[in-house]
Amino acid sequence: MKYLGRIKMKRPLMVLMVVVTVCLTAVGGIYAWSKLSASVTNNIKTPTVDTEVVEKFDKDSTVDWFDQVEKEVQFKNTGTAPVFLRVSYAEFWKDADGKVISGLVDGNEVVNKNWTEAWQNDWFDGGDGWYYYKKVLPANEMTAKVLTSLKFDSNYAEIYQTADYTLKFVSEAVQYSDDDSVNHRAVQANFGRDFKVISNNVITWN
Repeated sequence: MKYLGRIKMKRPLMVLMVVVTVCLTAVGGIYAWSKLSASVTNNIKTPTVDTEVVEKFDKDSTVDWFDQVEKEVQFKNTGTAPVFLRVSYAEFWKDADGKVISGLVDGNEVVNKNWTEAWQNDWFDGGDGWYYYKKVLPANEMTAKVLTSLKFDSNYAEIYQTADYTLKFVSEAVQYSDDDSVNHRAVQANFGRDFKVISNNVITWN
């Protein structure tokens, strides 16, 4: 049995090229032009919004049903601007023929995910398939780990012994601004939610 999964989203660096032409006018006793032209190229780097799913696990490993599999997951802001962050995950099984099969047996999950305390405390379940980080995430910083390991229920080993398991995470971010009205418009447009930033950049999501 194998388990797989990783998604990495990055967006290209945006570089704004501005060309400025300067014209100087000289006025003497006779109206005349004295032209001086200069072409100046300014490379203005706008803040980037990039996030990465950081995982620690062996994606190609084959595990025994009685093993607990290490799979550590956290999220990093790899851009140059602080961000509002949300994440989602999806899991599925494929049998030996590549057909997707359910990961539930009699309402019970075949894979038990060992979530961390930080996952419970630092994230808001939006009820829309997304989990919203309750803090503004600064540039080049990471969240705490949200997952530490997986445990496969040995009661279902016979059913799933030839199947492959995939667990994928995805992250999305919106740039944080010093202008509260800009933040609300951007988050509403991209996440479809409202929020309130309180002390120390802690966020209450609605």
